[in-house]
Amino acid sequence: MAILKTIFNSSPFHAVCQFIGYLSFSCLAFFVACFVCTLVADASIERQKIIESAMSPDGKLKAVVYEHIYQIGRYRNINVSVIDADSQPERERDGNLFSFTDASAKVRWVDDQHVQILHTGKTWRSTPFTFIAFDGRSLNVESVSLKDNSN
Repeated sequence: MAILKTIFNSSPFHAVCQFIGYLSFSCLAFFVACFVCTLVADASIERQKIIESAMSPDGKLKAVVYEHIYQIGRYRNINVSVIDADSQPERERDGNLFSFTDASAKVRWVDDQHVQILHTGKTWRSTPFTFIAFDGRSLNVESVSLKDNSN
C-alpha cells in the first residue's frame, strides 16, 4: 500500500497525467476546430453544379445549364451558357445567356446555329436574340417558357 501511495503522490506520475490531459485536450480542440472550419467553409464557398449540357451538332460548342450555389439553402441561381466544347462554365464569363433565380432550365440544339432554352422562370432578355459564339458563328437563341408551353 505504501508503494502505491508513493507512486500516486510522486511528481513523475503527476507530470505524466498532466501531459496526457494536455495532449487529450489539444487533440480534441484540434478536431473541433477542423470540424467548425469545414462547416463554415462549406456554407460560404461559392460553387457550381452542372445540371445538363448539350453539345452542338458539329461538336465545337456546348450549351450548359448549371446551378451556381452562393450559400447552402439561401440562394439558388440557374445559368445557361454556350461555351467552347472543352471549357467549363464560369460565373461572370462571356457566353452566359440566361440567369434564373429558383427556376429550372434545359437546353436543346435545333441545328448548329439555333439553340433553345426551355425554362420555368422569368427571363430578362427578349427572344429570340443573336449571340456571337466563341468560334465566331452567329447563334440564334430562343427562350421557351415551360409554364406557357408543354415542351
